[in-house]
Order: sequence, then structure tokens, then C-alpha cells
Amino acid sequence: MRIAKFLAVFMIVTGLVYLLVVGLNFNVFKTVFTNQEALAEGSEWVEKTFSLAGMTDFVAAHPQLVSIVMLPADTASSHRLHFEENTPRAMGTTAHFFLLVAYAQAVESGIIDPDQPVNLDDLDRFAVPGHEPNRHRESVRLLNRLGLVENNLAPVDAIVSLMVTRNHQPSADYVYHLLGKPFIHEVTGNIMGEQAEVPITWSSFYTAATIVMPAHDEPVSQEDRIRFQQQASIVFDQLDTGAMRISEMLPEGRKRGVDYTFFEEKSIYRLLPHVVPVDLAAAMLTILTEDDFPGRERILNHMRWPMENTDILRDFSDVGAIYDSRIALSNGISFGTSAYTGETFASVTFFDQLPIGFWMHMSSNLINQDFQLRLKFDPAMFEKTSKTLLTSTEMN
Repeated sequence: MRIAKFLAVFMIVTGLVYLLVVGLNFNVFKTVFTNQEALAEGSEWVEKTFSLAGMTDFVAAHPQLVSIVMLPADTASSHRLHFEENTPRAMGTTAHFFLLVAYAQAVESGIIDPDQPVNLDDLDRFAVPGHEPNRHRESVRLLNRLGLVENNLAPVDAIVSLMVTRNHQPSADYVYHLLGKPFIHEVTGNIMGEQAEVPITWSSFYTAATIVMPAHDEPVSQEDRIRFQQQASIVFDQLDTGAMRISEMLPEGRKRGVDYTFFEEKSIYRLLPHVVPVDLAAAMLTILTEDDFPGRERILNHMRWPMENTDILRDFSDVGAIYDSRIALSNGISFGTSAYTGETFASVTFFDQLPIGFWMHMSSNLINQDFQLRLKFDPAMFEKTSKTLLTSTEMN
């Protein structure tokens, strides 16, 4: 009898624990179970890359996945780095750089008033169901905590700040539609050349991806990319009328949430607009060094958000960045002046189509950001990385 009572109590307690641990975290367990193979991808490199030296070895071993460009403001400096600089890479949210430049130039020319109010409900039109809902909620709460919201209105300059500092998808799409496609195309062409691929909105991207879904183990053809761009353009134009929400435009089975497996998400990012890394780094350097570049100070000031972390000021007297991290992508565009050498650099890094398990490791410790910044202020790190990558380039 006692044994029966003990077993009954044990089973009840075990059941409660299961409900608390598994039930309350069901989505996490479901995600891990569904993506077991993806989470193991690249795991052999995890133990080797807890140091920046290990990261350099990974880069040298995977030139097809990585591009790095670092350009000095002083043309006489020998501290410059080019690695796979001409290989087009998926932009990710480095595309927000172009939106920021366009916004700053619109303010400079009087087209946009940075204090003009934005109804926060207007951002919801561009929120993709199920896509980073926590980031959306926390971004709006941040504006409230900073005292930037009154009667549900916030200045457009604060919306741009969310786009740059938090990679906030609805803010980026709002800014894109506010400025208009022709203006974005014009500004991108001016700074990158007429042949450059132009950013698209995230709402149109994720919606088009539900229709054009390439298999993760098959190459993406030019026809796939053209068809995808056509679908994205249709979505953009319909949203641009102001009469619809993105949630109304999704296929019926996706209206409650755009949910992809990790392999599917990695695959669709191949459809993102691409950029040539050396061209992007050169554009950053131009803004950094040409005092009369339209909107220059507003661009740099929005990018200077890392300086809010006082620890970074030990290494830099000036620093700014736009970073991205999403399944299999870890990108960044930045500038910085070393507190030790006084040298100023513009740089970009692109980690594109990474093994997913390895990407998880990189994301957990922000090693791409550390890697990109340390190259600017640590001469020893720069020399070691430069030599390792030069050797790997010669061998390949």
C-alpha cells in the first residue's frame, strides 16, 4: 500500500514538473526537436572558435562564407584588409544603412521633419505575424521608457533609431514606405552605383518567401530571384496604398504566424538583395571622411549607439555600427577611431550562409561584433588576421 501511495505521489509530482518545464516552454522544445539536424550543423567548429584567433582560422577555412573589408581613413596607412571583397553577400539589416542615408538626406533637404509624429499603430501594419514579436513589443516599450511617446505618437527620428539600434523590422519598413521606393532607389544608386541591388522591405520579403520557397539543399536560380522580386514588389505596392496590413496579405495558412524551420529560413535568406562588400565599405568611408556629404552628421550620430556602453570607450574615441544576426547570417558595417593608435577605419564583415549550429555559437557571444571591432583598435590582432587570411588566399 505504501509503495502504491509513493508511486502515485511520484507520478503526480513528475507530471507537474513535466507540465511546468515542458508545457510552459513547449515552443522551445518544439523548435529544438524540429531543428535537431540544423543545430548540429557546423558543431565541429564550436570548440575551436571561443577565441578570436580561432575565428580567424574559421574565416581562412571558409572563404566561400565570409567577406571582410577594412579601409583606413588615412590613405597612407598600411592597415587595410581585403578578403573575398568582391563576392556579393546577402545584405540582411546592413540594408538599413541605405535607409538611414536616405532618411538623413531627406531631412537635410527639408523633405522630412525629424520631429514629425508617427502613430505607433502605423508600425503594426508592417509587423509580420510571429516574426520577432518580443522585439516589436520591447522596442515600443523602449520608446515609452525614454519618454519619446505622447498620445501614442513618437517622432520619426526615434523610429529611425529603432531601425538602426534594434534592427526593428516594422520601423525599417515604415521608414522605407515614408521615403518611397523611387527615393530609396535614387540614393542607393548615388552611393553604390546604378548596378547595385536595392533593399526591399522585410514585410514584402517574408510574404514573398511564403510563395517562392527554395529547397534548402538546392541552388537558387536567377529565375527564382526574379520571381521572388516580382512577388515582393506586388506586396510592397499593395502595402504602399496604406489600406492593408501585412497580416491580411499572407497566405491563409500563414496569417497567424510566418513560421519556418531553421533550414527553410537559412534558404530564403539567399533571396535577399546582395551587396558587394568592398563597395559598401567604400561608401561608409566616403561618409566618414567627406565633411560635405549630405546628412553626414545625422548618419554618424545614429550609428554611434555603441558609445552608450562606456566599456567600449576604453578602446575607441569614436565608434558606430549597424549589425545584423539572423539564422546563418552575421553581418556588420561599422566605423571607429582607435583610442590607442588614433587611426580611423571603415569596415564591413559578412558571414553568409553559415552552418546553423556554428551560427548559434557566434550569436550567443556576439563574436562577430568583437571580431570586427578588435581589428580596428588592436594592431597585433590585425597583423595576425591579415597574415592568416593572406596565406589562405594564396593557397586557394
